[in-house]
Amino acid sequence: MTVHQQDAVQTHRSKSTMTAVAVCLLGAVLAAATIPVIGNTFAGTDGQAITERAIDNTGRLQLLSIISVYAGAALIFAAVRLARRVGGMAGQLIGGSGVAIAVLLVAYNSAFTAVASVGSFTVDSPSAGLAEAGLVVANALDLARFAPGLVLVVAASYAKDAVPKPLRILAIVLAVATVFPMTTWAAAMAIPVWMGIAGAFASPMKEAHH
Repeated sequence: MTVHQQDAVQTHRSKSTMTAVAVCLLGAVLAAATIPVIGNTFAGTDGQAITERAIDNTGRLQLLSIISVYAGAALIFAAVRLARRVGGMAGQLIGGSGVAIAVLLVAYNSAFTAVASVGSFTVDSPSAGLAEAGLVVANALDLARFAPGLVLVVAASYAKDAVPKPLRILAIVLAVATVFPMTTWAAAMAIPVWMGIAGAFASPMKEAHH
């Protein structure tokens, strides 16, 4: 291989790495961007009030769902990239739980969008039951996120060669937060963001073993 060819290969690898990092960070940013939308648009004192407020914010909630889809796609990439960096059993756990987290993020956020869409375009006289049913589904999906989230951060906390120390410390904090019921909800929202950042900054040294 000539010097020119070596330079070309190195340039290609650098561009690929930059693109991969950008995709992972995009997933983290988009996941973070979805967090305040639900609290600001899906609120009320009773089912009827929540239904009406959701319908009034149909456009915003539809945008939330679209952003969530892009976030989920980028986070799946981040999960796979992080899993490859870690390798071994821990990497397999990270890959499986990371993909589950990304899919559940999309499903959770879309549950709120579904309430607004059904109330606006499907049902002529939406009632309190619409929002109440949506909240039940959303809460079920939120609870389902806890298990893969805990698996992800615990597995990543042992990946000393691949995951930077500050991110491993944060993973431990998120694991503890997931265990305690009072903070589990916050950890569930933060873990997808953490995963995107970890996927971006995981050490490429483990690639040499694959």
